[in-house]
Formats: sequence, structure tokens, C-alpha cells
Amino acid sequence: MIITNEAQYKVTQERVEQISRTLSDIEASEKAKDPLWLKLQRNSHLSLIEDLRNQMKEYDALREGKARRFVCSSLEDLPQALIKARIARRLSVDELAEQLGWKKSLLKRYEENEYQSASWEKILEVADALRVKVESVVSLKGEPKSKTSEEVEVENAVVCDWN
Repeated sequence: MIITNEAQYKVTQERVEQISRTLSDIEASEKAKDPLWLKLQRNSHLSLIEDLRNQMKEYDALREGKARRFVCSSLEDLPQALIKARIARRLSVDELAEQLGWKKSLLKRYEENEYQSASWEKILEVADALRVKVESVVSLKGEPKSKTSEEVEVENAVVCDWN
């Protein structure tokens, strides 16, 4: 999960504080006398706190312009990269929507569902507005059944750069 705005950041921060307080209460409780139970509780709470803090660190890095490159292992990762690019450009959803000439609610909906309902044209508009350059290598999964002369000729044409 990715934090996409200041409101979510504040909620995440509050959640870390709440979980920390809960952990303190657990450690002070009567059940804490059971070392195995305490260890399990401590590990699960600390793991959750770590995950939330990592999300906050990522958002901070984006906001501060420290992250300028986002790796996508597939096209499915492109929506999150666009959201990260918006944050890195220090634009709110409302500001980007205004820049695009779209209704704010449309862009909010696209981001909430990671652009699943957006057309390819709309995704390209967002990428263009964010001045995102996408560099990609397109790879074929699995092995071909047999190579024809046509496949051999285009075999070296698998790398694509998108600007």
C-alpha cells in the first residue's frame, strides 16, 4: 500500500502511535507473564509498526523529491508509479486534476482504484501532465513452440522505449 496524500499520512502516523500504546499496554498486562504470548504480540505489533513507518518514509522521500525513478516490473505497476510521480512533483490530486482540465472526483476515483477504470488515453494524459518518461523492456513469457523465420527476424526488436 502507498500513502497518497497528507490526510492518509496523518492517519498512518496516528495509527503508529495507537499501536505503540497498545503494545505498551500489552507489555504491562497480566498476560505478559507468558513469554511466548508476549513474544508473539510484540513481534506482530512491531512488524505492523515497521510496515507503517516504511510507508511513511516512502511518502516523505517522494514529497522531498528524493525519489525520481520508479521501477515497474509490469504494466500493472504503472498506476502506482503515476501516483508516486504525482507526489514527487508535489501535486495534490486536486491540482493535477485542474492541470488536466478534469473533474477532481474523476482523478480521485482513478487513483483510488489504481486507474483500473481509466482508458489508456487517460493514463497517457496523466503521464504527460506529470512529465513522466517510461522506459521499458518488453519480454515474452515462456518459450516459443518453434521459431519461424519471421520470429528470428524480429527477435531483436523486443526492446521498446516509451517517451
